[in-house]
Amino acid sequence: MKKINIDSRTLKKGEFFWPIKGENFDGHDFIEKGIKKECSGFVYSEPLDPSILALAKSKNIQAIKVADTLQALGEEAKKIRQKLNPQIIAITGSNGKTTTKEIVGQILARKYPTVYPQKSFNNLIGLPLTLLSINQDTKYVVLEMGMNQPGEIRQLMHIAQPDMGVIVNILNTHIGNFDSQEDIVRAKGEMAENLGQNKTLILNEDCLQYAFFNQKFACQIKTFGLNQNNFCILKQARQQGDKLHVYIILNEQTYEFVYPGLGLHNAQNVTAAVACLYELGLAPEEIQKELPSITTPYMRMQKINLNNNIILYDDTFNASPASTKAAIDTFDTFVCKGKKYFIFGDMLELGKHSPSLHTEIGQQLAKSTIEFIYTYGKETKYTHQVLQNSTKKARHFKNKTELTQTLKANLQPNDLLLIKGSKSMKMGEIVLDLRNIFT
Repeated sequence: MKKINIDSRTLKKGEFFWPIKGENFDGHDFIEKGIKKECSGFVYSEPLDPSILALAKSKNIQAIKVADTLQALGEEAKKIRQKLNPQIIAITGSNGKTTTKEIVGQILARKYPTVYPQKSFNNLIGLPLTLLSINQDTKYVVLEMGMNQPGEIRQLMHIAQPDMGVIVNILNTHIGNFDSQEDIVRAKGEMAENLGQNKTLILNEDCLQYAFFNQKFACQIKTFGLNQNNFCILKQARQQGDKLHVYIILNEQTYEFVYPGLGLHNAQNVTAAVACLYELGLAPEEIQKELPSITTPYMRMQKINLNNNIILYDDTFNASPASTKAAIDTFDTFVCKGKKYFIFGDMLELGKHSPSLHTEIGQQLAKSTIEFIYTYGKETKYTHQVLQNSTKKARHFKNKTELTQTLKANLQPNDLLLIKGSKSMKMGEIVLDLRNIFT
């Protein structure tokens, strides 16, 4: 099949158009546009105007009727996966799965024909598209699996049929979509349930605190973490400038791995990646050599130098309670000649737990070295309420334009600022505005 494209805006002549029905759009509405762009063919599940089908026929463009275009996309990807049969590694976790995927994918790609998504293509659209990009030379495919509802990991596993799974961690991300933490564990645990015999699951030892992971699975489980009984042991980590030094014990020998990024929380991601690569047969020395030169994920504690020695740390890709606390902990350790600013947008999908979890962030900030704390959104009002009783200079904003203008007026040479918030809050817009103002 020709290259598949789900976006009529970027569709090129000869590509196969695959319309997807989403919450805010229906790709079927753009089939006629795809035909006029001379796509090679398209699938459809919704009734089409006869004139559209006639137009396709007149241009010799293939039209394939399916029951559901999203499900059909997954099944097509599954067929390609089974036909070409590369070795597939699937990575999931509440936080850190993209960083872990990038480490594993980039290092494997330097040695073998490897496919891995350049972005966080981790759902029922993105994962199949990644699989559909492989060819007969592909040796490894590194996939990221996300979920915010029960059953999603199971569906992704059905499509990908991985040879190895990695669970980086299981935290309270998306807790608003579940009744309990145990429900989140079961949803992530669908990876363990759907790995077959002779397959390996690399598991964070923290997951063993849950009864779910103490049952018998068909796959073999190998754990990583702090305890000495792990297959891959995280001994120590320290931040030195812009590099994270992670000391890991493998086969009773300690190795130093240098990750070119910020945040002690990334030590867990590095350990998960090292465990995965080691299990795949890479020598620790090979991983040591390659890790320092990888490209770190975009919008995750990304350091941006602005004018007047102002440094902005862009951590706006997403936000959960754990990742926000980790970002604050990291920012707290930075030496600053000016003032520190934390710009905080809502953490979403927390449901009834949102007030207490945003309050916890406020309590952490009250004890931090950060002087200026600007909050934005409906939920961060709980964070702001805590800070009103502290010595911090805190303000709550109802729109991002006012927030950006306040920063423009107040930022001084040598100041540091960290920007964080859930993806839907679009905190990256503030980053873009500040880059335009201060560069």
